[in-house]
Parts: sequence; C-alpha cells; structure tokens
Amino acid sequence: MAHATELCLALNDADWAMDAKARGMHFAALVPNLRGYRNLVAAMGGRGSDAVLDTVVTLVSCTDSHSRANVNQPLEVALEQTCAIIDQAKSDGLQ
Repeated sequence: MAHATELCLALNDADWAMDAKARGMHFAALVPNLRGYRNLVAAMGGRGSDAVLDTVVTLVSCTDSHSRANVNQPLEVALEQTCAIIDQAKSDGLQ
C-alpha cells in the first residue's frame, strides 16, 4: 500500500475513470485500518462521493493470531476499528 495515495490521486484525475463511474462503475479501496481510511479521504481531495473511489472494502480476520499477523492488532481491536470505518464511510457518503 506504499503508493495508495498516488493511485487515488491519479484515478481522480483520469478521464477514463470518471467516465466509467458516470456509466455506473464503482471503484473500491481496501482500507485495513482507520489511518488508511483517513489517508483515503485525504487523497480524495475533499471530493467525497464525487471522487472516483466510492466504495470502501474492509476486512476482519477469523482468528486473533491472523489479525495480529495481518493488521498488527488483536481481533477485538481490529473489529472495533472495522466498525468505526464502516460508520465513518457511511457518514461520508461512501459505500
């Protein structure tokens, strides 16, 4: 995810992406944690639901050990963050 911000900015400036969105295509961003969500919103440049990326994908591990390996958090904390991301995304008009 090292270049996620640059990709978001490039998509927002791409005519083909805006055209595809206008025809009904959805563009999704994988968001592993709240920091990632905040970075996504910042990369959208205040465009909110008018940005190309309009769908947030979150994930939750099935076990505590996988959660720690995947997002460096215990399962309970990761689940709380995922719920917070979903709530914030809905509030921001994202899917």
